[in-house]
Amino acid sequence: YVSNESGRDEVYVRAFPTPGAPVMISSGGGREPRWAASGREVFHRGEKGMVAVAVTTSGSVRVGRRTILFDDKPYVAHGSGAAYDVHPDGRGFVMVRRGTEGPQVVVVLNLFDQPHGALARRSKSRE
Repeated sequence: YVSNESGRDEVYVRAFPTPGAPVMISSGGGREPRWAASGREVFHRGEKGMVAVAVTTSGSVRVGRRTILFDDKPYVAHGSGAAYDVHPDGRGFVMVRRGTEGPQVVVVLNLFDQPHGALARRSKSRE
């Protein structure tokens, strides 16, 4: 989570479900934290770019090496949540580049709840 209890936004981890003291993950400011699927790294946006932080959670939370991965300024940021996601293997990110307009994305919800053939009929009517 992100808190400004130190006077600026920093990323923290706290044990759950047994509460423990918060452990600061970022150094020099941090926002938009995301866990790696492995549970061994936390990614966040810092003052110098996208940061990977090694984290050990067995027993107590311990912070390992912090590595700046790349300059994240060309990518859209979000104030209250993460404007990116981490690939399940922890080796890539999905981000939106500022000033670019990509192809339109269409999301179909409950596709299999549609009457049989409705999607095909809709496609034919557009031709």
